[in-house]
Amino acid sequence: MYPGQCGAGPGEFVRVGGRRLRVRRTGYGPPLLLLNGVAMSLATWDPLVRELDGFDCIGVAVPGFLEPGRSQPVLTMRGFATLIRDLLDQLGVERADVLGLSFGGMVAQQLALDAPERVGSLVLVSTSCGLGGVPSNPLSWWNAVLQDGSPLSAVWGPLWLARQWTAVLRREFGAGWAHGLSLDGLAQQFASAALWSSLPWLPKLEQDVLIVAGTADALVPPQNANILASRMPRSQIYRVGGGGHLCLLDRVGEVGPVIAEFLRSGETAAIDEAV
Repeated sequence: MYPGQCGAGPGEFVRVGGRRLRVRRTGYGPPLLLLNGVAMSLATWDPLVRELDGFDCIGVAVPGFLEPGRSQPVLTMRGFATLIRDLLDQLGVERADVLGLSFGGMVAQQLALDAPERVGSLVLVSTSCGLGGVPSNPLSWWNAVLQDGSPLSAVWGPLWLARQWTAVLRREFGAGWAHGLSLDGLAQQFASAALWSSLPWLPKLEQDVLIVAGTADALVPPQNANILASRMPRSQIYRVGGGGHLCLLDRVGEVGPVIAEFLRSGETAAIDEAV
């Protein structure tokens, strides 16, 4: 019923809009587009993909690499969304569910606005609305340090504080981060997110949305999930207790089944509507 590919290699390059995007498809079933956060490789998705049996998981590393001899201005967030839409055209995918992690969640929101007919359900993980959201700040990091302890422990136990700080760094920058590091890619992503905000138009999004947030996320404080949910008419929040920015990967055994159930419920609803 659904096309797909099996494979867990490094992926293949697909030429889109003067760029080469590395894409990896794994499994068979309804298509699920996976949009990475900053400096994350396609291998980042391996733990989650193993939990999503029955889906055609399409991992894509944006913004990709410029073709030789091509020069382009820095992409806006809308430019990233256009790149993804054109990629779907190249892959012959008319409509897909979209899961965006961190920066990928911002691109997913923009894609849902600009091409709503191409986006089924949305899963937004450890992300925000951009401007108007709650930024990372020293208090967020301190709260993450104290997630499994107390201020008194920090005062009387320097070794405890050092251990907690190490645990926070592991939660925020752990599995899969920086393996796909590209200075050009970093510049593109940070520039596009700098002045972007989805806050004014979030109520226009009609997709079913699952928002996943770690309660100890210091990079994107968990209050951002409340902001997104308050503006999106068909949204729900799943909170990962004690989870950091990469809670999707660190707690995949907990979060993976929640995402799979949410996506399958959307597929069932779509079939019912068609009938």
